[in-house]
Amino acid sequence: MNNYLGVVALKLVLVDLSQTEAIWRVISFLGAGSLILLIGYLAPLPPAHEETENQN
Repeated sequence: MNNYLGVVALKLVLVDLSQTEAIWRVISFLGAGSLILLIGYLAPLPPAHEETENQN
């Protein structure tokens, strides 16, 4: 999953933003970074090791 995120970020930098103005580039990076932070915040964490032992 992390590899896909890196590929998308690399494509964003090299292909999509190569012909845009600086202000739109900054706005795009801020938007993409905010989206990545939101996904990281909302993504569920795997259960702790102690919790899985208690269930067994």
